[in-house]
Amino acid sequence: MTLGANVFGVNCALGPASMFDVAKSMCGYSTDDFFVAVQPNAGLPRRVGNRFIYVATPEYFAEYTRRFLGIGVRMIGGCCGTTPRHIAAMHEVLNELAPTIEPEDDTQSSTATLEALRERMQENASQGQEEQPTTQLAARLQEGRFVISVEMSPPRSVKFTRFLQNATFICENGADTINITDNAMARVRMNNVAAARLIQQNVGIETIVHFTPRDRNLMAVQSDVIGAHATDIRNILAVTGDPPSHGDFPNSTGIWDVDSIGLISILNNLNKGLDGNRRKLAASSSFFIGCAANPAATDLDLELERLQRKIASGAQYIMTQPVFDAGAFLHFINRYKDQYGEIPIPLLVGLQPLHSYQQAEKFHNEVPGIVIPEEVRHRLRQAGDAGGAVGIEIIKELFDKLGPLVQGAYIMPLDRFELVSELIPYLRQQTRKQ
Repeated sequence: MTLGANVFGVNCALGPASMFDVAKSMCGYSTDDFFVAVQPNAGLPRRVGNRFIYVATPEYFAEYTRRFLGIGVRMIGGCCGTTPRHIAAMHEVLNELAPTIEPEDDTQSSTATLEALRERMQENASQGQEEQPTTQLAARLQEGRFVISVEMSPPRSVKFTRFLQNATFICENGADTINITDNAMARVRMNNVAAARLIQQNVGIETIVHFTPRDRNLMAVQSDVIGAHATDIRNILAVTGDPPSHGDFPNSTGIWDVDSIGLISILNNLNKGLDGNRRKLAASSSFFIGCAANPAATDLDLELERLQRKIASGAQYIMTQPVFDAGAFLHFINRYKDQYGEIPIPLLVGLQPLHSYQQAEKFHNEVPGIVIPEEVRHRLRQAGDAGGAVGIEIIKELFDKLGPLVQGAYIMPLDRFELVSELIPYLRQQTRKQ
């Protein structure tokens, strides 16, 4: 100030959240003639394959624009990883709030977006104005019904007779919907939108299509989901996708113009009648947008932050990775509540029956994101050849503890579809009791 500068600021860092506290301290020295500028980057980049992906969405930047303005920042921009869409989102906030900004209350929550979402849902419910469900899955969850979905992988070839027979078996045993994976573990299979359409046309059960931006650039992402919508595929589970190096063609390259959070934002914009650049389209879509969560994540703080951002970006339901530890699941929910409040959208717990000790050891030690407690592995080791039956018992015991906390179950049988005929009736029976 003594040297005559009018603006002093900070840029880059690790994203808006880490820059906020620094900017707040700096604003303590600002005056009418001497003010603070911030230019955060779009989060800490993640290396995915041979690309660096910045994970902060335009909506996330818009939220922090409000917060920066509230503490007295008067010049706002973006550094590494920001795009024209980030700037456009910030500009909308500036148009709305500047220049009549009152200082932000120190006690204001960092989860303003989620609080607004909860308030809107509560207000709509009290006035009987809940949004009309866009799919059967959305309707069931809105009605408070317990939903059961079963995962299937598309065929490896053009032959699909057995695939449809398995889908029919799942439908006849009481599932509400079927999840269709998208080249899971980076292993090549039939396009899952085509596989989902085969099921809906020939079996008559609604599907949830997993969708990853791993194999598609921004143009292909939008083109493919618009095409899916046109063929009545409306339930989308947005996932980032496994690296190609893990799969059938390790020398192929991933794209990842966006990750799962960016994909959710794109789907949410399409539901508003906007494309990825927020240009108006001829009609709005009606996707029911899901996101994934991993209660057993190694970095739980990061997992919770990403879940919050997925919800703020427009996710409407959550499906978890396989859960084997009730305590870890409860800890996950409680930590979310402590940091962000009640989870405002339906939560479906992932259930994966194990059939042997060897399988449990492989999953625990070799599959990223899966943690199987020692107690579970010990029981399967003691079970020997009866491991399949014990695996079912473990899932039933787990569900007895978690059923009251969730709005649905997501069964991952790994092609052992005969288990569905035992698990689904049990889940229905326990849900009725609860």
